[in-house]
Amino acid sequence: MMHNIVAAIIVTVVAPFACADDKDKAIAKDKKALQGVWLVEAAYQDGKEVPRADREKDKYCLYAVKVADVQYQVAFLENKTEYFNVVPSFTLNPGASPKVLEWQDGDRKGGVAYAIEGDKLTVCFYLGDKGFDKDKFPTKLETKPGDQLYMFVFKRSKEK
Repeated sequence: MMHNIVAAIIVTVVAPFACADDKDKAIAKDKKALQGVWLVEAAYQDGKEVPRADREKDKYCLYAVKVADVQYQVAFLENKTEYFNVVPSFTLNPGASPKVLEWQDGDRKGGVAYAIEGDKLTVCFYLGDKGFDKDKFPTKLETKPGDQLYMFVFKRSKEK
């Protein structure tokens, strides 16, 4: 009986720290995996791929994302080498399903769902009238007709 009580106390006291440690390890793993330059390989909207030729007609077509520590910058097709800061910093929640990268810019919260597999990064987000709307966050890494979700698939660049 005493062994059961001791075991219950240990589980109650130690388990939250073990879970927190696992979460910290998952965050560190994804943070490390995200570092670098990611080039757009494909884009999806309304449940279908947006043809590259259609995307490239827009001078503000997303070309690349550069991640350094907990900040990211974007470059557009018009000037592939000029990166712009997007948000002050981001946080990761790799325990969510799908995983979440989120940020706060003043009073506005935003975020994207993401998956990272080796040199492939997929992000999906809602971009409606108010910009990135945290209340309409994607529950899957996919788009459907009329859902105002956008999805990008990136490939890691050799550029640093």
